[in-house]
Amino acid sequence: MRKSFNRYYQALFIGVFLVPGFEMFLAPPVSAEPAVEWERAYGGRNVDEAHAIQQTRDGGYIVAGGSKSRNADASQNHGLIDFWVIKLKEDGTLEWEKSLGGSKDDVAESIGQMTDGGYIVAGYSESNDGDVSGNHGNRDFWVVKLSAEGNMEWQRSLGGEGQDHAYSVQQTTAGGYVVAGS
Repeated sequence: MRKSFNRYYQALFIGVFLVPGFEMFLAPPVSAEPAVEWERAYGGRNVDEAHAIQQTRDGGYIVAGGSKSRNADASQNHGLIDFWVIKLKEDGTLEWEKSLGGSKDDVAESIGQMTDGGYIVAGYSESNDGDVSGNHGNRDFWVVKLSAEGNMEWQRSLGGEGQDHAYSVQQTTAGGYVVAGS
């Protein structure tokens, strides 16, 4: 019994612990402190938030969130908060950025690169104008397909008359999309 208990805690704890009545557990050695390769700040003079990031096939990064800015790195704003998607090169240099949305709040929560090199973005939208159409009332899941260059290929509003909020989107092996939220 004691042997299985020790194995359980060795997997659960990281570090050195002294538990009265038990022996000391030691986690595997950890390598040197990670080094910061680069850091950058993106946005404008208003509220700009990143909610999702993924490394892209070219070694860069795709980032999605929300932006209220319409200056500096955020070139446009359609109303309150927009979906804001930025594509970064491997060294953190801004490659392109897109603000998508309508006159109300539109916030991106998830992004992924697709097999065609483009991107799928999901979050929520309260708008029914600008880039957004088909809102069913209040807040809907909003799913947007972008080309590899960041141009909008299509968009869908999914939901009912209440509060619908997408938190995650993934491409399926069959080439479709699955969206999760509340």
